[in-house]
Amino acid sequence: MFFVNKISSYNQEDYSTSDIQLKIHEISSDNILSDIFNTTESKISIVAIYTSWCSSCVKKIPEINKIIANNKDINPIIISLDENKNKLLSFLARQGTIHFTPYNMHPRYMAKLILQLSKQGINFNNNIPYIAVLYKDIRVMNIKNINQLKSIIHEIREKYNVD
Repeated sequence: MFFVNKISSYNQEDYSTSDIQLKIHEISSDNILSDIFNTTESKISIVAIYTSWCSSCVKKIPEINKIIANNKDINPIIISLDENKNKLLSFLARQGTIHFTPYNMHPRYMAKLILQLSKQGINFNNNIPYIAVLYKDIRVMNIKNINQLKSIIHEIREKYNVD
């Protein structure tokens, strides 16, 4: 686990002091990976796979963070594929309050991630950022922009009365 001093918020809890440390949770076992995807069906899950060196990722992750902050019914599954932990920490530290648990997976575990995603009904195309939405039996993959993501969340809320 890597640390940096930063105000942060995990799992929709509000922290207002600066003594909270940002923790990057390394995905280093099948059990951890499985637990991350063991989600509740009462929440909409956003799956985002990114790196801190991808320019499109750098633009989208802060926007996804805002969506999570404004929606208590979102279960974020945000996974970085960074090899350089210092660069990842620096990127996350610049985001201000983080409204998700930041996970990181070394690229050598990619096959295990792809297997876990396929168990969830997600076909990961190896392009980043990769954004998908899961809710009950719904799988919306390859979401290209934030407006599309917001629209999908809105449609699921309306159709299934998700609060």
